[in-house]
Amino acid sequence: QEGTNPRSSGYNNTVDIYSIGIILFEMFHPPFSTYMERADILSTIRGDNETNNAENNVDIDIMANSTAWKEMAKKRFPKSFDRAPDNAKRMILWCLQKNPGQRPSAEDLLGSQLLPRKMELEKHYLEEALLTLANPQSESYDQILRALFNQVVPYHVEVTYDNGDIAIDAIHRMKSIDTMKNLLSAIGKLGGKRWNDFDGAGTRLSGMSAISVAAITSSLARAKGAGKLEQSGMDMGAPQRTATAFAMTAGAASAITGTADGVLGADPRLQEAIVEHLQKVFRTHSAVSLSSPLLVPSRGHQHQSEEPSEGASHFSPVEVMDERGYVLLLPEDLTANFARAISRGGIATSHIKRYEIGKVYHKPLLGCHPRESLEAAFDIVFHDPHMKGHYLEAEVIQVLCQAVTALATSSDFILHSSSEKNEVSGLGHYGLIAPFWYLKVSHTRLSDAILDLCGVPAKNQVLRKQCLRILSKTTAPSPATLLSKINFRGHQSVQQQIQHAVKHHGLDSVVADKLELFLSFTNAPFPHDITAALDALLDATRKYKATEHVEKGSKRAKIYDNVYKGIRSLRRLIEALGEMGILPVLPKGDERYLPNLDNGLRQPAFIALDFLQQRQKHMHGHLYFQGMILPSDYFLRLSKDKNKQSYEQIRKQELKFAEGGRFDDLIRSYRPPGNFGSNVAHLYTAAPIPFAVGVRFHIGRIIDRIYGEAAIRKTLEATSGVVGTETEYIRNALGHPLPIMHSIRCIVSGPNGMDANSAGSR
Repeated sequence: QEGTNPRSSGYNNTVDIYSIGIILFEMFHPPFSTYMERADILSTIRGDNETNNAENNVDIDIMANSTAWKEMAKKRFPKSFDRAPDNAKRMILWCLQKNPGQRPSAEDLLGSQLLPRKMELEKHYLEEALLTLANPQSESYDQILRALFNQVVPYHVEVTYDNGDIAIDAIHRMKSIDTMKNLLSAIGKLGGKRWNDFDGAGTRLSGMSAISVAAITSSLARAKGAGKLEQSGMDMGAPQRTATAFAMTAGAASAITGTADGVLGADPRLQEAIVEHLQKVFRTHSAVSLSSPLLVPSRGHQHQSEEPSEGASHFSPVEVMDERGYVLLLPEDLTANFARAISRGGIATSHIKRYEIGKVYHKPLLGCHPRESLEAAFDIVFHDPHMKGHYLEAEVIQVLCQAVTALATSSDFILHSSSEKNEVSGLGHYGLIAPFWYLKVSHTRLSDAILDLCGVPAKNQVLRKQCLRILSKTTAPSPATLLSKINFRGHQSVQQQIQHAVKHHGLDSVVADKLELFLSFTNAPFPHDITAALDALLDATRKYKATEHVEKGSKRAKIYDNVYKGIRSLRRLIEALGEMGILPVLPKGDERYLPNLDNGLRQPAFIALDFLQQRQKHMHGHLYFQGMILPSDYFLRLSKDKNKQSYEQIRKQELKFAEGGRFDDLIRSYRPPGNFGSNVAHLYTAAPIPFAVGVRFHIGRIIDRIYGEAAIRKTLEATSGVVGTETEYIRNALGHPLPIMHSIRCIVSGPNGMDANSAGSR
């Protein structure tokens, strides 16, 4: 047996020790290229190639001789093993001694200094290490950090680091682990009798990453049936070739960017078109492109994510550590780092309009590459005591209305009374225009004040979030209720939701009674008309105040004042929006607010008063809003829904594509003491906190909705029989939002090249 002494009979546990040495070597050695290479190297480390003389047959006492083992290591180990740690090399040579009597026992190995100390098991060593790391001035602090940064990245981490989460996401979206089967199925469903360009595709396409295969499959699936256009006299295989060209571009983009933000298999040209549209909107408002610093020091996660948002699975910020041991954060949005830069700029940063388009990062599920998303931000920072801030807030919402036009295409339609389908949906008299969207507005001081009135503890943020959720679900108007004939299955009653908070979130029964009483005065849900909703909230607050005695100037009176101030602030915003021509399409009384298509705006269907929650609590003490987009067949599906969808099912059809508000308080929280923002070094000075308001766009979600609209148009065209021009028919069949993307000029050749017979179709 290998590793035994040829002069002794049989073998014992020393053979196992020999095997441990071989195993340790292979664990620390990079993967072998061939079996022959492995055999040669293992033969060398065993000493098989050494000459059979007395000098070479004498085993060295590995533990006693601190220099001789290094000479043996040079002879035995290949150059590829140089990066292995010395203690590993020494242990391997000890286990591979030719004389079994010279090999260590298991007890010898455990008792030696060659094995690292078991910090995770021995509390004393763990506490010692933690104390060292807690004191940057200690002598061992730098040594520990250097050891961390000098670690060699394992080979398997280097291989899998880029696409760990992405592969899981791709498989999840495809709902099957057999990715090649899905791909071949999508190819076959393109249709067309003469389509054989992808014969043997399984063999040719198997050498792709999981995310690429999934992206190509998704792109081809959207073009299902495109091959049937061959019957229109087109060149054979032209629709299929076009579909596969889009698919391969999507596959390449997914492989290179390593992200599945938005729609899987989206064409990168669409993202480019959306970014250019947003840049154009931002520039019309005199904004300049300014990027914030990439890294900021962590402040104990003071502004970490508060709750999950739609469509994501993990929301912790991405932390990195520099060589001094300081924890830094990558941006999880485009607001926080900008606010920090503004706080340190003093007067120089108090008059600026800026925009930024960049990536934001979230911690991955598998600890690999951070999850990336693309955002666009528009911000106004202004300091003027005489400036009316609600006009700047209205300008930011105007930017939002202009940006929504990126979702519109030439085939979007107006819902008017002459449309038979829209009469069925009950929306004929509203004049709604696809894309359908509405605006949610809130005031954080107003929300906090209502919770304070009801006695919800200010320090219990988890409970306050739960109570805000109850307020939102019971009072906020849903777009589904725009249809008078729709009576969807309601969510839990107010009493059920409050009792759930009492049972599972520790809500005090006295506080629960107060919350229920306040909600009873609101006649929830609020009307779709924002002015009427504010009137209802004001009336509810006055009725609630009448149930108790409030002394003038008391703390309780100040809380009521905060409610009134929040309502007045929202009223001023609505008035400013009206002056700018941003009027909701929803009728108010007998009036009809028909949309103006000439001013580049897409007015919201309505403006909803909602007690919104934020994932990052950046907008504090002032306005906070969200832009919600609906699929263009939203109302049509609701009108045909015989089973009446539940509240939660309806909410899933709404997509938050933008959010924003005031972030003065965030700037204040980042403002350092002393003379920051001043050139007078020996004096304690401070610049005033400027007015700051902005909006962020989630570009991945916008792309998601645009592809969703393309699929809706394709389906409606197939089911209704209404077909536009031949060009529109071809575009819709491919399942891509081509009208939004940049014009593409290409040459399509037939099987015989640029032959005369196919010139017409080309």
